[in-house]
Parts: sequence; C-alpha cells; structure tokens
Amino acid sequence: MPKSDVSFLENCFLCSFPPASGKFSFSSVGDSGIDKYFREEAVNYSKEKLSKNYCFVLKSDPTKVVCAFSLSNDGIQKILLTNNARRGVAKRIPFVKAAKVDTFPAVLIGQFGVAEEFKGKKVGSDVLAVIKGLLSESRYLTACRFLLVDANKDAVKFYEKNGFKLVYKSEEEEKKAFKIKSAEELSTRFMRFDMKDAELPAT
Repeated sequence: MPKSDVSFLENCFLCSFPPASGKFSFSSVGDSGIDKYFREEAVNYSKEKLSKNYCFVLKSDPTKVVCAFSLSNDGIQKILLTNNARRGVAKRIPFVKAAKVDTFPAVLIGQFGVAEEFKGKKVGSDVLAVIKGLLSESRYLTACRFLLVDANKDAVKFYEKNGFKLVYKSEEEEKKAFKIKSAEELSTRFMRFDMKDAELPAT
C-alpha cells in the first residue's frame, strides 16, 4: 500500500470486503444506501464480477471496518459529452482527434463510505489517495485515464477538494447528456479525476 500522508491509516490494513473473518462492524456517515450495499449486496456484486469491494480495517480489531469502497471498470463515452464537457475531458490528450477515441478508459468508484466513528480523521481523503496510487502502479494491467464517481450532491465539495472535477458544468447540461427530464432533480453529479495528475510529484 502506498504510504499515506495521514497517519490514521497506519493503524489499518487494506483487504477485500468483507474481511476474511466474515464478521465486521460498519455504519457509514449519513448514507443508508451505502450501508445497504455493503451489508446486503456487495458479496453478490463481487461474485458476479460487477465490482470489486475493498475495505480498511483496524489492525487492532480486524472486524472493525474504517472505510469501504467498490471499484469497477468504466469509461467516459465521447458520444455522451457535450461540447463543453468534451473539451474539459480531452484538452490534455494532444492526439485525441487523430486517435479517434470513442471511450476514455476509467475506473468507477461505485460505493464509498467512511464509518461514522472515524469521521473527522481525514480518512476519506486518505483512502482516495491510496486508490489513486494503486491505479497508478505499473502492475495495474489496464489503462485508466480517469477515476470516476457519481457523487451525492452533498459530497461534491469533498471530491473537489481531492482533485475531482464535474464532467458537466451545469445540472442542465448533465440532464441533457443522460436524457433526464429537465423537471427532474439530480441526486448525484458525475465527476472525474484525471489520473495523469496522480503522476505529478507532490509539492
């Protein structure tokens, strides 16, 4: 595991979810949907190879989950991008037109939750840094240009602080791209992190 800038994860280790013991304690910060996924659905998603689920658990108590998350292969389809969004996604890829890229390879964070009792310890930001580090390693066998998340609207600022950007600048633009009726309210925003930024040296 890449060394964390935040010391709390030094008290933890990364493993597949659920932990090997089969016993765990986990209640995420303010999102019952995340709890439901990890309690009732994660095993089936993993079994059907729809996602891979991971967690950080305490070294002192491996049944105590500090943070849990799921990852799956994904991509940003050019056909779904508005002109503004396409410029934002492709502006740092100099040969993108010549390469005729139809889908920008990505990994999706499907679920991401920090246990309530560890709130305020910067665990979420630290775990995102670990995910970026792991996806940047040469042993990762497939291309991944972007890390994606459908962020709950109250989590958008958290992801922005961690380098993510909105794929679509406005909600109306996002609705149009995904053919969502204008009158409907978005509960999430589609966000991206450019993995080229994970290669930049820390300043």
